[in-house]
Amino acid sequence: MLDEKPCYIPSSKTYDIIRSYVKQNIDGKYARITSDYDFHFEVAKKIKLMEPTSYTYNANSNDKRRKPNWITKINQDREIPILNLKRLLTDRDYGKNCTMPDAFIGENYNDMIEKMNKYLEDLIQSINEPYKECEHCKGWGVVLDEKN
Repeated sequence: MLDEKPCYIPSSKTYDIIRSYVKQNIDGKYARITSDYDFHFEVAKKIKLMEPTSYTYNANSNDKRRKPNWITKINQDREIPILNLKRLLTDRDYGKNCTMPDAFIGENYNDMIEKMNKYLEDLIQSINEPYKECEHCKGWGVVLDEKN
């Protein structure tokens, strides 16, 4: 009888569900988890650069007595945050777009589970899509990378 009544999952539990689902299904080639705590979860999207850039850094910078060891690396992609969630309303904000997830609400238990599964599948699909910088606008925009 309880399966036929309206039901919901509160946003604090929704946070836990989204966090565990993304951690299990994220593709490290296209996105990266930048913050994974009980109170804050953030995922950054990797966008392939149109022209890779190189940078040089000193590997011995923390020890001033050692001779500098300059290493040159090539940066192939940049990252932008795509998902930035906090668990509770009382938690502090971590950036401009830090929000609480919405509660999953359904007219009955099966409806709620269907809505939750649809949301999670759409979310992980948008996280795992390959993007690259646009060649026409010289990196001001991004387009879907059809090669991957």
